Amino acid sequence: MLQQWLKTLSKRINTGSTPGAATDPVTSDMAEPNQPLSDRDYEFLFTQLLEGIAHGWQPVRIQRFFETLSPRGTIAQWGEWLQRYGAKILASSAPNTTLARRMVALGEQTRSLPDLKQLGETASGIGRLLLARERTEDTDTWQYEEKPQPAPPPGEEPVPPVPVELDASGIESPPLEAVVAQTDPTAITLDELLVRLQGDKNLVQQVAQRLGLDTQDPQEIIQELVRQINERNAAAAVPTPVPVDEPVVGNTAAEQVFNEGVQAYEAGRFEAAITCWDRAIQLKPDYYQAWGYRGLGLKNLKRYEEAIASYTKAVELKPDFHKAWYNKGLALDELGRHREAIAAYDRVIEVRPDFPKAWFSRGNSLDQVGDMEGAIAAYDRAIELKKDFPKAWLNRGQALSQLGRYDEALASYDGALQFKVDDLDLWQQRALALTALGRYDEAVSSYARALSLKPNDPLLLRQQGEALAAAGGYAQAISVYDLILEQHPEDATVWCNRGQALAALGWEVEAIAAYRRAVELDANFALAWHGLGEALEAQRNYPEALDCYDHTLQLEPNIPIPWVNRAQTLMALGRVEEAIASFDRAIQLQTHRWQAWQGRSEAAQTSPRADLLLSSLSSVAQAQPALNQRGHAGQLATLQYGLNQISPQQYPEAWARIQQQLGRAYHNATAEEPGKQWRQALDHYQAGLDILDPQQSPRAYLELLQSKMLTALSLEEFPQAQATYRAGRELFQTLSDQANLPWGQKRQLALTMATLNHLYVDATIQAGELAAALELSELGRNFAIAWLWERLPLQEGSLRWPEIQRRLDEKTAILYWHCSPAGLTTFIITAQTAEPLVLGHTPNVVLNVVLSPALRSRVELAKQNSEASLAILLELLGLEEHQGQLTTSPPKSSEATPDNPTAPTAQARSAAFHDWFQTWQNQDSDTVRKEIPHHLRELNQILGIGEILEILKERAINHLILVPHQALHCVPLHALFPDQFTTSYLPSLRLAQPSSLPHPEASPPATPAADPWLQSEADEDWLSLGLADVPTPELTAMSLLCLEANLDQHLDVALESVMIGHQFAKVQRLNTNVTSLASSRQALGTGYRYWHCFSPIVQNAKQPSQSFLAFGEQNKLTFADLGSLSLSDCELISFAYPEQSTTPYPTYQPDHVSGVTALLSQGVTYVLHPLWEVDPQARNLFMIEFYRRLTLGSSPLVAHKQVQLWLRTVTYNELVRWYLDRAQDLEATPNTYGERLTALANQMRQQGEAAQTKEPPFGHHRLSLSSLGSRKSGLS
Repeated sequence: MLQQWLKTLSKRINTGSTPGAATDPVTSDMAEPNQPLSDRDYEFLFTQLLEGIAHGWQPVRIQRFFETLSPRGTIAQWGEWLQRYGAKILASSAPNTTLARRMVALGEQTRSLPDLKQLGETASGIGRLLLARERTEDTDTWQYEEKPQPAPPPGEEPVPPVPVELDASGIESPPLEAVVAQTDPTAITLDELLVRLQGDKNLVQQVAQRLGLDTQDPQEIIQELVRQINERNAAAAVPTPVPVDEPVVGNTAAEQVFNEGVQAYEAGRFEAAITCWDRAIQLKPDYYQAWGYRGLGLKNLKRYEEAIASYTKAVELKPDFHKAWYNKGLALDELGRHREAIAAYDRVIEVRPDFPKAWFSRGNSLDQVGDMEGAIAAYDRAIELKKDFPKAWLNRGQALSQLGRYDEALASYDGALQFKVDDLDLWQQRALALTALGRYDEAVSSYARALSLKPNDPLLLRQQGEALAAAGGYAQAISVYDLILEQHPEDATVWCNRGQALAALGWEVEAIAAYRRAVELDANFALAWHGLGEALEAQRNYPEALDCYDHTLQLEPNIPIPWVNRAQTLMALGRVEEAIASFDRAIQLQTHRWQAWQGRSEAAQTSPRADLLLSSLSSVAQAQPALNQRGHAGQLATLQYGLNQISPQQYPEAWARIQQQLGRAYHNATAEEPGKQWRQALDHYQAGLDILDPQQSPRAYLELLQSKMLTALSLEEFPQAQATYRAGRELFQTLSDQANLPWGQKRQLALTMATLNHLYVDATIQAGELAAALELSELGRNFAIAWLWERLPLQEGSLRWPEIQRRLDEKTAILYWHCSPAGLTTFIITAQTAEPLVLGHTPNVVLNVVLSPALRSRVELAKQNSEASLAILLELLGLEEHQGQLTTSPPKSSEATPDNPTAPTAQARSAAFHDWFQTWQNQDSDTVRKEIPHHLRELNQILGIGEILEILKERAINHLILVPHQALHCVPLHALFPDQFTTSYLPSLRLAQPSSLPHPEASPPATPAADPWLQSEADEDWLSLGLADVPTPELTAMSLLCLEANLDQHLDVALESVMIGHQFAKVQRLNTNVTSLASSRQALGTGYRYWHCFSPIVQNAKQPSQSFLAFGEQNKLTFADLGSLSLSDCELISFAYPEQSTTPYPTYQPDHVSGVTALLSQGVTYVLHPLWEVDPQARNLFMIEFYRRLTLGSSPLVAHKQVQLWLRTVTYNELVRWYLDRAQDLEATPNTYGERLTALANQMRQQGEAAQTKEPPFGHHRLSLSSLGSRKSGLS
């Protein structure tokens, strides 16, 4: 058969064609649905078919595969291509055991398909030749140790030796056989000769010269060599079989015919070889070697039963004929009779215990019957006998992998690589083992090595992408998947993987598109349907998500995860009883699926009554009637039953998670005396912690510590809360120091730790240490921001209380909110106060002395000691400095009760805000704007703004620095305060820098430039409060970068861009639709002082560093890309459009994800952005007037407040004048925008006449226009 492939290859070369030469690699990707398949198409589709077979495709699925493609290629055409493909891969020296095995499997699967049987046999033949070729050390062909020379037939003279020939130069040239034989004194195969020709140019030249070829191509040389051999064989007469009754001529004649059979066998003429050996056996019936060789010929023709019979006869004649036993074992393996094969190998080992190939094949058979330990022992013995046995090392590693012993498997693969460094299978298997060990970066490197041996292989690229994704390199994985899709755009698996990576990055919209493409290509792709459902659920598109989960379960009804996700989606749709039925199905399939027990308990607690029909269909509910309870009792019954069904030793994390949920159920239950239930909750949390290994389940362990700490705070048990926090901190520190822990896991653990940090702030507040609590809150906030944005230096440099206090001026206050699962707390910070005020808490300061719990403890101890009392008195009077370290233990307090308002107030505010925010978030922007007054009144009451204003009034404050936390970033806090206050925002105090606002003792600033629009009546009232404005630095230093797009489609954008740019001497406009990302990034880093962006920020709550500036429809400039730029020269960045989000705001996150935070952290001083999309005309007015005042000398802070007041109070007539003045500004500029402004003035005049009201046209835009994030916020 090898000869047949070489002949096919020879024909192609003679006609000047090569595989795939007629295929245009570009146009083939754009083929019409019925366009004939190219060779590249055939190869790609054949690879997909073989991969499907490896995943268990049955004959029906295989037949459907070919039927689907029949318009583009018939079975006959597939067969022709397969002949060409076989010739190509057989001529290549690259090993490919996986391909070979899959091709053999294709032949097995198509035996029952008449139309495909021949195609399958062809594929199987190619595969078997590949396997035989790659087993150079395991070949089942042997020669006599002393092979007898064939005697000439009777009456014939011996063939004379080949005469010496002369080459063109007259020098003696050895015969071809001698040239080839000199490479190795033993017989070599054509494949071995090809390998040697490829590595020896001198040998190529000699052999080509002898064959009369003018070529240096080893493949052409091999083809010509085969041709000449065939001619010589054809010229020789093949002996005619002697009739059975013909007398035996003798041993010499039998040996001659035997050797002729060997020659035919080596030429690939197996039928002729068998005929010769049959003749030899007729001449010599006890010729056991002929029986053995006859078995080889039959085996190569896949006539395994006959081959086995022939081997059996050979060993009957010579029981210690170990090679016949060995080959019999190989034939038995081909028929799947592995146990009989093992017995045959055992007979080999009895005769030749030092025969490594027998041990190796015995290991293969043991592997096939599932005896992995026995297989490993056999491979070990083979390697012991022959250290340089790469196949044995490889198969040993695969057996170890199947047992989950990946470390040993990896060592085995490395052992093989010592002897065969360029083996594709070894590098691939090594990568798979590394992936299983979680050593993803090393796995990626191994895949890269495999790809160097087989470049652009789609399977290897896909596996490399999967390893990159597992390591958290989702963006790199997407690049790899895109590379595959460029060549194979119809690969549904790659589209699905791409969707998974996009979803992990938080790019849900793009993920949905990728999943949809995957299910378009393969409607039976369950994993893609499931991923699509998850992405739609993340977008809160619950009806479509439910439909996707139903599709998944139609295809794979026995997988628990889709049932759990389906149930959660039904919960979101309010179909609680149906959700319980889905949870029950998941539990039935996998009892230790703790998410199903947790979800079922929450559903049972929510549902008012059981649906008895659905319950009757649930085997879980039928097994335990208590599961039909609902409410709190039903919740507890579900969790207790789940706890009893799961073995804590076998599934410790699942058992611990249910204990945690039980603890939460007791903690959240309504009771007149909650203390008892809280202590029950602590018992459940501790039980979960006791069973867990924190190194094996670190995230679960930290989350259990969170729950335990929250309950300890409810009980006001500060020492227990403190000890719990320390345990979590020590665990996180240990884990974060591990070099081999992937970044993604570290980040996940850090964000879990961030919640513990927030709870420790509450514990410190509860202890009465308010200044320390503020410092801890700032430290925890910076920790969360740093890990969310993957900018770890941000967690360093948090301000301490004395620094914060020292930097504030007397007119400025900081309102600093802190959110945690324990409550919502407001710190009020003003200058010259001994400690921050905490809303709802009694101050520790009495007569300017901070009566902290530590000081109170010292006073109690000093009551009986006059010297200690005197020391405290002197210290308070400032006459003696106390050098001791204050203790932080609080005075022992009684157990929390409903009568104690401290903790419940924070908890009540948190719960009320959570409900309020859900309503706010779920309404569309139009509804929110209409109901702003109502929403603000509710928020005002929840946050206690009235009480805050009273405190501020006492201190004559007129500037507020608002430092929101978590979801508070998403609401217009500045709108809760009267117009007498200027406001700015900070994500954290660390991001502040010294203010340009002067201290009270500073000299009066320069007067801003005179302009009739710089002050209105309201402005004068505000300016009279004494907050001085400082002009911006020299106007010559002002430069503007304008990011714009689609100006011809949006007149309001064009007008805004022109009017803002007109006010600057240096302007660069960047059209984001046509400018490359690299050029855009370069422009952003060139030091422009102001940016005005029509490209919105798109927030990514899941992976904040993947938040981006949307450049056009496809391009994204992520904050990861921007992270290396220093933007400290940029004073202000303004955005025309509000931030968008890839997903709704998460239920809980340690801190808010905002591009404003990222920009401020990179050195930008001010970031101005709308809260939501507003009327374009109002936005034009606001932005144009803001920049106009900025260029006329106002600081961004003052200009922002001035324009807010101006826009809310400006009348129709004043706006008419304003438009005309702006048109006059453009008189010297040749454009049509002056006419546009004049038209707007006329339009405004007409609107004013029609309105018949004195109400300002934009008076309703109280808060919807902008929010100013600032690093210059009043901290000096």
